[in-house]
Amino acid sequence: MIGSLCAIWLRNPVRANSPPSLAMPAQLAGLAGIVLIVVSVMTMAEDMPLPGIKGLVPTVGAALIILYAREGTWAARILLFPVFVGIGLISYSLYLWHYPVFVFYRYYSALSLDAEYEFLYHIPTVTAWWLMALSFVLAIITYFVIEQPFRKRRIDGWPALFGLAACYAVAAVYSLVAYKTDTQERFYLSQTLGVEQAEIDLHTDHFSRFNWLGGLERLGDGDCVFVTSQLDDEMLQRFSECRDKHGPGTLLMGDSHAENLHNILYRMAPESRFQVTLARDGCSLWRKECFFDLIEERLFASREGYFASVYYHQLGGSLILDSEGDPDDQDAFMDPANAMGVWHERIDQGVAWLARVQGQYGYDVTWIGAYYEPRINSRRYQHLLKGWEPRPTVLPQFIELDEALGARARAAGIGYISMMQPELVFSESLIVDDCLMYRDLDHFTPCGEQAMARAISQSGHPLLRLVDRQGGETAAD
Repeated sequence: MIGSLCAIWLRNPVRANSPPSLAMPAQLAGLAGIVLIVVSVMTMAEDMPLPGIKGLVPTVGAALIILYAREGTWAARILLFPVFVGIGLISYSLYLWHYPVFVFYRYYSALSLDAEYEFLYHIPTVTAWWLMALSFVLAIITYFVIEQPFRKRRIDGWPALFGLAACYAVAAVYSLVAYKTDTQERFYLSQTLGVEQAEIDLHTDHFSRFNWLGGLERLGDGDCVFVTSQLDDEMLQRFSECRDKHGPGTLLMGDSHAENLHNILYRMAPESRFQVTLARDGCSLWRKECFFDLIEERLFASREGYFASVYYHQLGGSLILDSEGDPDDQDAFMDPANAMGVWHERIDQGVAWLARVQGQYGYDVTWIGAYYEPRINSRRYQHLLKGWEPRPTVLPQFIELDEALGARARAAGIGYISMMQPELVFSESLIVDDCLMYRDLDHFTPCGEQAMARAISQSGHPLLRLVDRQGGETAAD
């Protein structure tokens, strides 16, 4: 959009044909554009949210160059260096080539890769430079062999145009068919990597059932058993009506893992009467930008008595630190040497908040501990080659986390329910009874939720009391 605005601004004949301004502000503006682009390249990180505010830095830089790096300015002289001109000439070919070069390298490397997470997201620096050099070579060849001859040659007559259109049509149809049928990936998996067709079918079947970008499925009865992230007046009115109909209900708070747990509880007892989950993706008790202060103000401090008991559940990986003190870092789970241990400070903050709610407002408060997270991205086909075996380094870390959570909660006088009993830990394989248990690093698939609900029901797990309080009959078994 910024580029379009620049084009509209320069479209004015007076501005377009006027000599470039060599005044100091214009000179500095052009140089600032170059600096902004260089800074963005040097500081951009893989976890930077895009689009976002930081994405404006190179965009504004490009706009300043378009508007002010006119002929005769300092910025124009810099950009007219032969190396920059050369990169500009091959830039489109380079843009087209770099993606397939990096993608095919990833596919090729899957044959002998052990640390598949590092492969998927952290290509070694030296390797990345070699891949970039190859992209440059291919772009230069394409520029001289295809781009230049095509630009200089006139295409006359209907036969030439028809042939060109036919080529585009064939490419488009092939791409569409390959995308819809997974032709390319299935051929690669079966012919190149030797994966059994049944394994490929299992993998694709599980992940064709739900929309990855749409988040977790939210189960409910459409009445008083539901998941929500809203706490407005309309939602409070709904709570009030459910309380009047069924009596005080049960509240589960947390992040997307609380949504997963809600679905598990619903699969166990779909006849529950009043059970609400307030959850937002990525929200933990100590994050000020989340809605827990609002929950306290509107639900607890109001003393309306919507709920009789309060439960909290969240991602376990965010409470485990790597060797640099960062939470939820995959390096901490791949190698024990990279793990620092449990984040006790954050646990203490969360426990203190829950203990205050219990003591100040009189609620029965319980922290439901983290369930076992394999920390393997089951969406990646590399695991088809490895038998879906979880990393042995992960389970001990979650056992340590569970013990720390339980000790802190009991010391503060709030309830604690562990999810690390052996019958609930699927640590031998991600596939149980033809069910691929996890949809990503730490969330259950729908059949994984069903398997967990069945395990809870059959083992007499303490979570059953949450269902019993709602008067529902267990249906998972």
